[in-house]
This record gives sequence, C-alpha cells and structure tokens, in this order.
Amino acid sequence: LVAAFQVAIKKARAAGINVVEMPGWKSRIGNSKKRVTSLYGVVFHHTGSEISSGSAVKAYAAGLSSGSIRPDIGAILCNTTTIRPGAYPGSSGRRCTIVVNGADYANHAGLGDRDTLAKLKAGTVPLTSEIHPNSNDLYGNAFLLGDEGMGAYRSAAQNRDALLFYSFVLAELGLSGSPIIGHREWTPRKNDPARTDMARVRQDYLALGAAQKPEETEPDPTPTPDPEPT
Repeated sequence: LVAAFQVAIKKARAAGINVVEMPGWKSRIGNSKKRVTSLYGVVFHHTGSEISSGSAVKAYAAGLSSGSIRPDIGAILCNTTTIRPGAYPGSSGRRCTIVVNGADYANHAGLGDRDTLAKLKAGTVPLTSEIHPNSNDLYGNAFLLGDEGMGAYRSAAQNRDALLFYSFVLAELGLSGSPIIGHREWTPRKNDPARTDMARVRQDYLALGAAQKPEETEPDPTPTPDPEPT
C-alpha cells in the first residue's frame, strides 16, 4: 500500500495537485489487530464543517492525521484529506491540496453493511444509482481506504482530484471497475458526502481510467507485392 501511495503522490504532483505528506505517514500501518487485510475500495466522506482561515485548515488537517480530533477513537481518521483549491496555506491555482495521512488502516468507515462490501468484491457497484444500506454488521476499516473532503460538502474540484489520486493508487494495486462509494452507501448511520451524486462519481472514475489508457493504433497494412513480370 505504501508503494502504491508513493506512485500516486508522484503522479498527482505531476498533474498539478498540491500533495502534502504528513510526517510519519509511511509508518502508519496499523498493528497486528488493525490492518487493511484485503482492499476492495475507497470511501468518500466530508468533514461536515466549513473552516475559513488557512491556519485553521492546516490545524484541522493535522488533527485528522494524528487522530487528536477524536481521541476517543484514536489513530488516523482518514487516509487522505482533500482540501479545496487555495484553502491550504501556500497553495494556489485550480487544483486541490491532498494531505496524505497513512496508507493502511484508518478509522473512517466504521460499522456498515456487508452487502455493500459484497458489491465491491464482485465489481457490481451500480453506475446509475446509489447503494442504500440497511444494516451495520461489518467493520469496514480493514477493507476500505477513506478520503475526507474538508467542508460541509464535497466540491467538484475535490471529487475530481481525489478521484485522480485514487485512480493512481488503485491502478498500482490492480483494482478494476469503479470501487468508489460514499459513506452513506456503506452505512445507514451517515448521510455524507453532501451534494455528491456517487453514481456520477463512479461514472467519472471510469471515464478517468479510460482517458489514461494509451490509444491503440492500427497496425500498418501488409504491403501487396508487385506482380511478377510476364
């Protein structure tokens, strides 16, 4: 997972995304009881509150990374935090800032519906509708990475840049299809991310993957030999 994140960081920076690596993120790999055992997808969240000043944005991102925002939970609260363009100190332009907290177990998904995980495993997550979970019978942190969109909702820019980052991660890990879900698709306890159509997000993810594939070229036709003289 760490190697896949390192590739994603390099490619995301090349695409113009401001990537901030939190100190120690490579060593945040859980423990013997808390690890990502099998990865099946990524959960999109939002933090739920607007933060105006750059210094407060930076402090909140650091809290998500250290877990200090929720000391009752402990450990990191998401693998990445995606911050709107220009909101993180020192950032500018149209691209977001993605803060990398860790590449393994994070306390973000919690209890959710094992039927949603089954769809991710089978590659049958719908592209034209959202998933509507009805139970909380499985902890998802061992199977799902998580991205927090900072704010009361996820903006189009946050979705665009987080999708690009995780397309690099998941491609390195060999995950195909469109394994991106919203937190509300994992558990009926949550309603995030706000203002985000997750079916459309999955369509955008597939389109992104198709755009990154090299174009196939037709082979040159075999030349027809000249006829033998008579």
